[in-house]
Amino acid sequence: MGKTTVQNPEMRLLILVTSFVLGIVIQHHFHTPVTLIFCIIAGIVAVWGLTYKYLAFVSYNFIFMNFLFVSAGMVVFEQKDPDNGYLQYADHKKIYLHGTIDYTSLYNDSGFYIDVTSDSCRIGNYHIFSQVQFRIKIRRDSICLNSLMYGKLKPGTNLYVEAYGVDTKGYRNPGSFDYQRFLQEQGIQCYGVNSGKDSLSVYTTSMNYQTIRYSARHKISSAIDSLFSPEYRGLIKGLVLGDKRDIDEEIQEAFINAGVAHVLAVSGLNVAYVALMVMLLFGRFSLLSRNIITAIAVTLFWFICGNSPPVARAAIFALMYITAKLLNRNVRAIDIFSTTMFVVLLNSPADLFTASFQLSFIGAATLFLLYPHLQNLVEDYLPGSRIIKPVILGLGITVAAVMGIAPVTYFYFGRFSLTAFISNVIVVAVTNFIMGLSMFALLIYCFFPLASHYLALSLQVLVSFAYHVVVFLGGAESTFLAVSGLQPVFTILYYLSVIGYLVFINRFEHRHARLLLTVLLILVQTTISYAGGEEYLSKEELNIYFVDAGQGDAALICFPDGNTMLIDAGNSSGKNDIGKNVLSPLLQVLHRKSVDFAIVTHLDADHYKGFITLAQEGKIKNVVKSVCNQNNNTDRLFTGYLHARQIQVIDAADSIWKFGNARLYSLANKEASELMTTMNDQSLVYLLQYGECRILFMADAQTEREKILMRRFDGFLHSDVLKVAHHGSANASSDLFLHQIKSKDYILSAGRYNRYGHPAPTVLGRLGNSGGQVWRTDQSGAIRLRTDGKTIKIEPYKL
Repeated sequence: MGKTTVQNPEMRLLILVTSFVLGIVIQHHFHTPVTLIFCIIAGIVAVWGLTYKYLAFVSYNFIFMNFLFVSAGMVVFEQKDPDNGYLQYADHKKIYLHGTIDYTSLYNDSGFYIDVTSDSCRIGNYHIFSQVQFRIKIRRDSICLNSLMYGKLKPGTNLYVEAYGVDTKGYRNPGSFDYQRFLQEQGIQCYGVNSGKDSLSVYTTSMNYQTIRYSARHKISSAIDSLFSPEYRGLIKGLVLGDKRDIDEEIQEAFINAGVAHVLAVSGLNVAYVALMVMLLFGRFSLLSRNIITAIAVTLFWFICGNSPPVARAAIFALMYITAKLLNRNVRAIDIFSTTMFVVLLNSPADLFTASFQLSFIGAATLFLLYPHLQNLVEDYLPGSRIIKPVILGLGITVAAVMGIAPVTYFYFGRFSLTAFISNVIVVAVTNFIMGLSMFALLIYCFFPLASHYLALSLQVLVSFAYHVVVFLGGAESTFLAVSGLQPVFTILYYLSVIGYLVFINRFEHRHARLLLTVLLILVQTTISYAGGEEYLSKEELNIYFVDAGQGDAALICFPDGNTMLIDAGNSSGKNDIGKNVLSPLLQVLHRKSVDFAIVTHLDADHYKGFITLAQEGKIKNVVKSVCNQNNNTDRLFTGYLHARQIQVIDAADSIWKFGNARLYSLANKEASELMTTMNDQSLVYLLQYGECRILFMADAQTEREKILMRRFDGFLHSDVLKVAHHGSANASSDLFLHQIKSKDYILSAGRYNRYGHPAPTVLGRLGNSGGQVWRTDQSGAIRLRTDGKTIKIEPYKL
């Protein structure tokens, strides 16, 4: 009996590269020592040498090669990407840094940042003499234009800089952006903000390839700034240079909702346009000369844009294709793709875990694998059509790409776009046209500046059209469904359906059977996408998310009957907008489009300002608050804002709210508003009861308010869980009060490194003496409470 081999020889290279990827994934999760990996390889070689002659039923050599590629992936990942870790102790510490600039970002309205490798540094009281990778934000207001110009901070510059370590948010709330992980993926171990214009000293600048690259990018960016209006520069820079920082956040959100986020996240087509322009410009040259010039141009553009996975993929792909043509070799696209992925990961294996890599390579892989079969179907049914066939083929490209990246899109963006196919057909075509014309405008800008300005004006009309289409197709919540990423089993089923389709499609000779199988694949994947989202809520349980709102308060209650209540919403200051960055993503993850009842306990900024963004986004139906105090300017403006948004404002009088089997009791709120003199003691206080379980929400109420509650309610205050008052301030949570409520668990919301010293050591001592367990958002991130009415389960979100 002869050996059987892999039936599809053109897939061999892709399978080997997939084994390499598997090795990276294994090492990423388990960090196996390199010496052990080499021992495993030696064992595999020994077993192969002893047994390969006797195992005739498989292609043993191919299996052996797969094992070697898995091991190679493990070794490369361990050697290239050691786990340096993020320097947590640098947060909110003064940084004194001597080092060399590795990278300088493009300048925008907020400033720019530099990546620096330290020679030596001091963080607080820690002296570090080994190399550390820093990212330092240089604020626009900290630059003295007379003494230190942006252009002096080039890659290769040796400098001294003082900065403050920034508390980068990790994955501390469901659905929120993990900025710390984002920095780690780029090799950054510490993030800081430059502390002033006099805290930078430039020593010397050495010329290196990064300096040249920076200068080239800066000149292209300046050309874009001179050609295009501010509202259009962002998209042009994103498409041409891959820098998306200037794109308006609302526009980026609309791109995500419309299912075309990959237009912003995946560059690479710009490389193809460079190759095309060079081919056209040097069309009269010989084939050899034209290909060599094209290869040089692609390499230079790759160098300018940087080594991001999409650009590297496109550039390596183009160079391999040109090389094959020069050598007069026929190379399959899937082989070039496989080799490209291997080279990119060999250089930077950690790229595998980034959104840009996954969107770029998975999208390209499914396009190579699925599109030929879709193309054959179109040829079968429309063999002679010159109008409809190109349209259907263009739609087939969109279908193949969208099907491939759907699970990745759900994971990173949490959306199932209902308009994805329409928006992809229109927006992708328009943005590709914009990209090509933009690069042509930049080219002629070097020779005919006036003509390039006229071309830029016409391009701005196209950009405006693209923006309007995106906003129309993705600007409203009705255009998408919120998803929470596919559950692992559904993700596996999703891609198994693609593999099954590829295995069986060629076994059907009749075109109707192939069409039926294709339609079945689309239906199966749509069903999996809609039904396979991760579920965070159980219909039989009451869930409360005490989010990490920094130095603020916010608790989202999801009742079993479907109602949603939000008690406070944290602060909103600059980019630290709890409503936008924490609560809105949380609602999306939980598949809740809006909050039914929003309780404003009092008008301290760290409790109510997050409501403003939620109201602006139309995510609040009713607001519960004390009667508006016309003498309080903040109260008057906030209440007027709610009325202007046509949000019903409900008086927080003493009452009982009923949500199915749950009861929410107002505790002496009217009495407090009449007797208490401080805003904190006037806070709305609520007790939530579900079955036998009780949770007491104290807002910022202090000891004077506690006395009223104990006098009026006595034994009724007993609660299983206490939301500790005023972030753990020493002016609240008295021993007598804690003794009366007899809680088993205490949930405390405070910001890390807050300037108030919350929670106070005296309060932590009282809570500890009471015998209950303390849960803190500053340590654990968001805290989730679940109860079926009989038992309570509390778990920190950040494990």
